[in-house]
Amino acid sequence: MKYNIIFSPLLWLLCFVLVWPSDSALAQVAPPQQSSVFTGKDAQTVIAEALAKAGAGEDINVSIAQTHDEDVIASGTGIIAAETDGLQVDKAHSQWQAVLLLKADGKNLAPVKLSGRFEEMTRIPVLKTNVQASEVIAEGDIDWDRQPAQHLRKNTITDARDLIGKSPRHTLSAGRPIRTDEIAGPAIVSKGAQVTLFYKSHNIEIRTFGEALEPGSKGEVIRVRNITSKAVIQGTVEANGNVLVTSPDSDSAEAM
Repeated sequence: MKYNIIFSPLLWLLCFVLVWPSDSALAQVAPPQQSSVFTGKDAQTVIAEALAKAGAGEDINVSIAQTHDEDVIASGTGIIAAETDGLQVDKAHSQWQAVLLLKADGKNLAPVKLSGRFEEMTRIPVLKTNVQASEVIAEGDIDWDRQPAQHLRKNTITDARDLIGKSPRHTLSAGRPIRTDEIAGPAIVSKGAQVTLFYKSHNIEIRTFGEALEPGSKGEVIRVRNITSKAVIQGTVEANGNVLVTSPDSDSAEAM
């Protein structure tokens, strides 16, 4: 025997009311508010911002005494907000101390007294890969790095425009600071190339041929071997690729 059950609209409504949970039931299953932590890394960020406002420098690297990045300084429910109080800065010794005022879910947490050191950082251009002396540095070869300002030499290049279009005097490795004396303009003379040697002193003018023993850009002094005498002399690379001999007069005349 078969039975056909027909649900009326009223019966459907009754079932819906019985199945749907009440507001109190929903409140009971709502997830609790998550707890959060405030770490040493978070404190470094807050201190760095405070130091910048205090005139210690725009780009600051902060360390906290006896505290690592992952160390938990405070914990609470919800987002933890922090601000500094009583910040003291010793620029001469690059030291600081302050009290962190912390709040979690609108409630004050115990203040934390911290101290440490800071370094002003400088953004410098570096090479992505090694570049050989015969190569020309292009914009795509350049990356950026942050270095402590006080550790950089005075002739360290800080502007990428001083690198683009230049060639290294020797192989430059990737990722390190580059000095102005390590680069030159694009090489006009390549190593092993035949060049015209030119020497002039008083009424003496000599021209001959030589072999470049190293690459050279305009105005750079390089070593050249006289093809005829085999003597090695020094000369300054000119814009047309000739080499103006710059050794003492007697030595130059003899070598030429």
